[in-house]
This record gives sequence, structure tokens and C-alpha cells, in this order.
Amino acid sequence: MKSYAKQQLTRTAPVSELQAFLDELKQSDAHHSARSTVGCLVVVAAGIAFFILVNAVDKQSSLPFIPAGIGGLGLLFFLAHNRYDTEDLRYTLPAELLSALASRLQPGVHQALELDLRPSDDDKFKTAKVKTSKAGFFVTPVWRTDFQQPWLNLQLTTDDGTQLGLTITRTGIRTVTGSGKSQKTVDEFQDVLTATAQLPADAPLSAPSPAEPLPGTELMVQGRSAVARATCAPCTVGGSPTPTSAADAMQCQSQLACQLWNQALAALGQDLLPARPPVTP
Repeated sequence: MKSYAKQQLTRTAPVSELQAFLDELKQSDAHHSARSTVGCLVVVAAGIAFFILVNAVDKQSSLPFIPAGIGGLGLLFFLAHNRYDTEDLRYTLPAELLSALASRLQPGVHQALELDLRPSDDDKFKTAKVKTSKAGFFVTPVWRTDFQQPWLNLQLTTDDGTQLGLTITRTGIRTVTGSGKSQKTVDEFQDVLTATAQLPADAPLSAPSPAEPLPGTELMVQGRSAVARATCAPCTVGGSPTPTSAADAMQCQSQLACQLWNQALAALGQDLLPARPPVTP
């Protein structure tokens, strides 16, 4: 099995190869996630055993060093696998979309995928960091850090030559108030989904569909192209979301992406993609 670290990945290949690549990502993540969890549990158990032995045996005894050594090995095991353990299952979103659109994509045509698995609060995605203060009896320092990460870019060609694009950019603000034990951190992150549809030059233009746009979305049409955009809350950033919450968040975003594509295509008077359950951004 091939392992994939938290990094930016780029692939251009037919649909079947992209799906196989995303399945490899899923297997790699599951493999290393299970082992990093084991490593974490070993560290915790060894720490508990160490403190129990320190208080239970003579100070000259070497017994406490046994769990300390085991804990060190557990930490190394955790660190070795954690760099391959993604937090929010981002690879499931393009996998869902490719599966949903399989009937509309030509098997031999190369499709393009850019997927960034790095955490959105990584230093590389900082766009600004400002220190202010909070008025009161004592002056409280307040740090505000802005983040921006374009983590998905999917470019597809349908069987009639229509170009479909989807980009997702995660923006966020981290506010840290106070210092030491009184320090408080608040994260506010959101994902901006931008879906595009570009008709081929020889495609006939039809009257746009009279369907109402989705609430909370933006739609722009110019000639043979249309852009639909919406904002939604991502999975937990900087924390440890459960696999269920992460999977639900990615499934919700894949449904929203299909709806945005449908909205853009309807504005161009084109056939809609396979229907997906409604999602409110």
C-alpha cells in the first residue's frame, strides 16, 4: 500500500485512474489513522503507569523507567503515522463527485485534480497576523490570525464537451485572547465553493431555466459560461473531528457542489447533472 503524507497532490488522468488514486488515499488514511490512534493510547497508558509506579515503589527502583520507555516508543510510533493521518477526509469529496458524474464523463478523457491535504491552520496559509488589545481593568492582548487555503481544484469535461470546474477555498480567523492559563482561542472558518460551467464553442445556446437559484448562492452568467458560488461551514479546524462528522461534512459539500453546477447549467439552458439531495448553504 502506498502512503500519502499531508501535502498538495496533483493528478491528471481518466476518471477510472482518478478514482483508483482517491481510493488509495482512503486506504492510506485509514491505515495510518488506526496506527496513530494506537500510538496515542500507548502514550496515555504508559504515562498513567509511570505516575502510579513513581508513587508506589521506592525512589531507587528502576520500575518507573519501563513505562517511560514504552511511552517514548509509543510517541515515536504516533509521530511516524500521524503525518499520513488526514483530519477531515477531504479526498472523499472529489470521490463522491466523480461517482455522481460518472455517467456524464467520457472514460478516456483526462480530468484534472488538485487536492491539498495540509491542515488549514498551517503557517503556510497565514495571510495576516495582528496584535490588538482588549480594554478593561487590565489590558488584555488579542492576537488575530487570518488564514486562506485553496484546498480543492477539480476540472472536468463532460461527454458533450462542457467544461465543469470546482474550487474550494477555506478562509478563517483565529482569535487568541489573553495568555497563560487564561488564554482563550476562537476559530471561525468557512469554505467558499465556486462551481463553473463553460459550454463548447459550437454548442447551441438555449433559453435559461426559470428555476429559482438556491438561497444563499451567487450566480453570474456571461456568454457561454456561468459561475455559481456558495459559502458553508467546514468540518472542525485545529481540533479532532470524528470520522462521522468529517464524512457528513464532505458529503454535504459534494451535494452542494452538484447543486451549484446544476444552477450554472440551468442558467445556460443546458441539461442538468444527476439530481442530488437538496442542501442549504
